[in-house]
Amino acid sequence: MFRSSKGAPHVICQLINNQAIVKAVEQDVQALGARGIRSLAVARTNDQGEWVMLGLLTFLDPPRADTLQTINDAKHYGVSVRMITGDHLLIAKETARRLDMGGDHILAADGLPMLDPVTKQKPDDLSKRYVNIGYV
Repeated sequence: MFRSSKGAPHVICQLINNQAIVKAVEQDVQALGARGIRSLAVARTNDQGEWVMLGLLTFLDPPRADTLQTINDAKHYGVSVRMITGDHLLIAKETARRLDMGGDHILAADGLPMLDPVTKQKPDDLSKRYVNIGYV
């Protein structure tokens, strides 16, 4: 009997005790992400119950063919276009590059506004703080 898991590489790597493998996986994920290739990690337990990395599943999920034109049209009409994604930062940068959105002003999720943890309300100064900060 064994357990198996697949998921975000950084999460699966937390299960793995072999730091050389973890480092290799992180390097591979970085190299793939720089090319716009997404990855999922797969691991399973061995006979001693320790997690062993099996590999990475890779896949492409490029923007739709009409997305670049849609963004260009929106910009032409004065619309400020922003992209919000749950993808790895490297994937976001590559997608922004492909869509001619720059890629110099990409912020991680910790830079996004959060709802108040108690009231679940948006911050009172939301528009003042976040309207012109250059999100991609």
